[in-house]
Amino acid sequence: RDVSIAFDQSKLGFVPGRAVDVMQAEDPDYMELYEIQKKNNVPRARAPLALGDFGSQVESIHDGTLKIKLRWHTFAIVELTP
Repeated sequence: RDVSIAFDQSKLGFVPGRAVDVMQAEDPDYMELYEIQKKNNVPRARAPLALGDFGSQVESIHDGTLKIKLRWHTFAIVELTP
């Protein structure tokens, strides 16, 4: 699915000029799970931690409108900045 989201810049408080999909961004809390898994001798097959393709992709941000592509039945977490 191609999705377009138009933001009300007056409510947002800024004009979004950059959009980053953060579904696979670094997360220290998540990385700690690898240490817990190792410490407790949990087999990787029993508790897989590797993240896969979430199926979300930022296409563009222009004039306050975000365009994203969502494959499958998925969602996106997108960080907007001026």
